[in-house]
Amino acid sequence: MDKLPRDEKFVDLSDYSRPLANLLVRLLLPLHFISPIFITWCFTLVGLIAAYLIWEGIYISLAAILLVFKSFLDATDGALARARKKPSLVGRYLDSVNDFIVNLALFLAIARYTDQPIAVALAALIMASLQGTVYNYYYLIKRHSCAGDKTSRLDEWNKPAGYPWDNAHALRVLHYLYLIIYGWQDKLIYILDHAARKNSASLTSGFMSATSILALGFQLLFMCAMLLIDFPCFIFLYFIFIATIYSAVLILIRRRC
Repeated sequence: MDKLPRDEKFVDLSDYSRPLANLLVRLLLPLHFISPIFITWCFTLVGLIAAYLIWEGIYISLAAILLVFKSFLDATDGALARARKKPSLVGRYLDSVNDFIVNLALFLAIARYTDQPIAVALAALIMASLQGTVYNYYYLIKRHSCAGDKTSRLDEWNKPAGYPWDNAHALRVLHYLYLIIYGWQDKLIYILDHAARKNSASLTSGFMSATSILALGFQLLFMCAMLLIDFPCFIFLYFIFIATIYSAVLILIRRRC
């Protein structure tokens, strides 16, 4: 159910829901009518409900908790596919596309709730997405270098072949959407640190733990905390400036290795 071999694991600060996700996977494993893609749509719905509550300015504490629940479900779909030994590229791309849709809804909702310009929300969304790509880039290199999960590819620009059970039309559409949303980000991070692919040994456990702060799970946890302490105005500041500077520092540290 895990993406890395046991001896290559690190403290992933974004993967705090993994123990509960693995427990749910064990419960769902014999229930074949519940598919990983169904779980993907469940976390999408939970995320959109949270965004709606924030947009309306109601039940903010519930919305905050739903963000963490969304992260929990997000950790479950892929783990369920791996546990059934039936990975799916359709599921892989759907997960990423739906993550972006939920994040777009969340950032627009936070802009309305805090009375901030939409341009600021979109800037924060772009930077948050880029920060997540930094983590995913290094994490993918780590996984491919140590016989970890390879459902996600290092180069997503080539047309994917898919698995026999993947719907070819859905795969084609979702891959196209993925490239529109994330393709330029993947290219940018590669340009900034292309040497990382040839020096996977530099991706130590400590470095990966530090980088995991940039991942989506931690981002949602941070937004949850800011909403619960009634300090939502700090969310955009964090993503546009603080986390961006932190990302740049991590890339510079990796490049010096």
